[in-house]
Amino acid sequence: MANDREYELHLILTSPDVRPWAWETWRQIANKLDPVVSLVFGTSSVYSRQGERTRRLRSISFGRMTWNERSHQRWTHGSPVTIGQSDDWEFADTQIWVPGRQECERERKRPNLYIQVLKRSADGIGSNTFQRDCTSRSRLRPSRDREI
Repeated sequence: MANDREYELHLILTSPDVRPWAWETWRQIANKLDPVVSLVFGTSSVYSRQGERTRRLRSISFGRMTWNERSHQRWTHGSPVTIGQSDDWEFADTQIWVPGRQECERERKRPNLYIQVLKRSADGIGSNTFQRDCTSRSRLRPSRDREI
């Protein structure tokens, strides 16, 4: 198991008015990341946690997604696929794993690439219950009984 590899950490911080989950913004970001993601060994998986504002905030299921434009359109707000319906969505986070999270957990290995897009509120990350719940479960950390 190759758990002794060194990793680089890159943070990209935006101003609070930038919405990376908006289709037009994400298209620009994805176009810049495409060459990097395509070089990484493994099959990608994309997980997006969002809620739908109804009477209560209800979690949205996007199904299985990978790194491609069709999947990007399923989770981004205002895409050709989500225009009109995403107006009632509350974004929490999106994660890109290569190889996918399930493969990493099953084979007890770390991802070759991990990207997380978090919504940053004016008063800090995770200011509402939905965001706080999602961000607390999204940390890369070993489980109690085994190392990943």
